[in-house]
Amino acid sequence: MKKAQTEILGLLVIVILFIILGVVYLRFSGSPTSEQPTIRQNIEVVNLVNAIRKFTPDTTTRPPTSIRDQIRNCNDESCRQNTNQEIRRILDAAVDKKTTYSFVIKKDNQEWPKVESSGGCIGNLQYVYNSPDPKYTITLKLCRR
Repeated sequence: MKKAQTEILGLLVIVILFIILGVVYLRFSGSPTSEQPTIRQNIEVVNLVNAIRKFTPDTTTRPPTSIRDQIRNCNDESCRQNTNQEIRRILDAAVDKKTTYSFVIKKDNQEWPKVESSGGCIGNLQYVYNSPDPKYTITLKLCRR
């Protein structure tokens, strides 16, 4: 091969390397997809609802009853209020100050009083979760201010 052909071949190799490096850079430096935070938030909300359902507010009772059991067995207004107070306490501790919430329990086609942060769910709706329990439905809405 002649000297000019060798130089052109070397230049071509360098250009190809720059193109490959550029593609790799663009692939890894691009902004993260918006699906990743949404999936993470969805998992966090599902975990929060499951934690609330399994939480046992009073461990001195025998057998200890979880909030899930309280919802299933609750038939009067004072029981509903006590359960809602426990749920409000848990949500206030678990949710950050920039997030508002609305927690609704529906049992036997009757909606319990809502457990909401002050002013209800204000801002952009982040996630709604409906629990799959056959005896009742829990709907949790989280909104970011």
